[in-house]
Amino acid sequence: MPRYFYNVRTAGVLEEDKHGAEFLTYELAYEEAIRSACEIVGELIATGSVVDSRAFEITNEAGEILDTLQ
Repeated sequence: MPRYFYNVRTAGVLEEDKHGAEFLTYELAYEEAIRSACEIVGELIATGSVVDSRAFEITNEAGEILDTLQ
């Protein structure tokens, strides 16, 4: 089963997802990325943190960026 990683880039600094998660399809991985990004942004807003400098990158096991959520 393919493994996907959800990295967070804040003001150009990359925080890598070291573990990733396995999904049957990229579409399922993308849906989870959206849910996770919404949770993270919600927590940041609740604590008064800046959210406009963050991007969420979905990568495959080879490290290729498949999509970016901003």
